[in-house]
Amino acid sequence: MMKIDENVIDSRAINRMHHMNVYQVKENLLMGLAAAKGLGIKVTGIDSRDFIDKTPHLILAVVW
Repeated sequence: MMKIDENVIDSRAINRMHHMNVYQVKENLLMGLAAAKGLGIKVTGIDSRDFIDKTPHLILAVVW
């Protein structure tokens, strides 16, 4: 799951329910983006709303 550094996000803090509401999804996305920033990955101009809206070019920018 966490391939770069397994200690960046506490696995107990991740919401893993089968049917999550938008707030739980957003919380997971914010934790992931904060962890990426903490590792020095530049994610300027990209936030959780871009993932929720499924904006392809911004998601690709993060994956790349």
